[in-house]
Amino acid sequence: MKILGNSKPAAAAGTLRVLGALLSYPDAQRRAWLPEMARILRGERAVPAARLAELDALIDKLRVADPFDVEAEYVQIFDRGRGTSLHLFEHVHGDSRDRGPAMIDLAQTYEKAGLLLAPGELPDYLPAVLEFVSTQPPREAKAFLGETAHILNAIFGALQKRGSPYASVLGALLELAGEKAQGVAPPAEAPLDETWAEPPVFGGCSTEGQARPGDPQPIQMMQRKPRPGAIVSTAGPPQGANSAPSGGSVAAPAASVGVNYRTAGPPQGANSAPSGGSVAAPAASVGVNYRAAGPPQGANSAPSGGSVAATAASVGVVQS
Repeated sequence: MKILGNSKPAAAAGTLRVLGALLSYPDAQRRAWLPEMARILRGERAVPAARLAELDALIDKLRVADPFDVEAEYVQIFDRGRGTSLHLFEHVHGDSRDRGPAMIDLAQTYEKAGLLLAPGELPDYLPAVLEFVSTQPPREAKAFLGETAHILNAIFGALQKRGSPYASVLGALLELAGEKAQGVAPPAEAPLDETWAEPPVFGGCSTEGQARPGDPQPIQMMQRKPRPGAIVSTAGPPQGANSAPSGGSVAAPAASVGVNYRTAGPPQGANSAPSGGSVAAPAASVGVNYRAAGPPQGANSAPSGGSVAATAASVGVVQS
């Protein structure tokens, strides 16, 4: 956060900024500032001696511990659970739509005070909030911290439950707000993998269809209705292997043979099409039709309304 204004700082401005820095990610730059942080805390003495001793112990731990372990512990504590999240609106609004407008209002409050957020920095991030509070007059700073006391107590309780030395930072903030540091029992949190898990679509899918594995698969029997205009009959003149009923079309493959035995009725060849039908006959297709009566029609002939596309080497044989 960048400070542009010239607001009169709070009496404990240095302490507030140190507490904000202690709650920030402990990269190499911040670890290099640790001796200066300890000096500022001892110089202002804005917190009780017992709390100051706890803060000194935290600073010493961050200074002498392995940098990788320090950074990994920070991520484990503050980035892998809602109860210890340093984003204040996470504890108030969660993932609701009210969080967005609250963010905008807080960012506008910073701008009016001459503060600009760093790229990617959210206004409800506690270190950013403390940077803003440190620029306010003592009364306003204390009142602002008091408004967040219930959130600070919730985080304080969650850190105490984990046995984290970072709890001393939240305890110091509560004392600066004129509140008693008394941790609130945090609610039970679901494992992180369950919290971030995507809900199943349509109740879960499996290889058996829209049901979970092991569940019975429902089967629905539906009566098939004929298409409008279709002719459904149980009797009538037979048709050859490659013929098509009324309104239908058949694509006959190569070297297909249709055999039709009839004794009466209008004949139709193996590759012929009834009224309204069409047949595409490929090469070397043979239609054989045996009849006893009626006007004959060849294998590649078409009745009234039909059409036949005959290809090379088509042979029609008719015996009557």
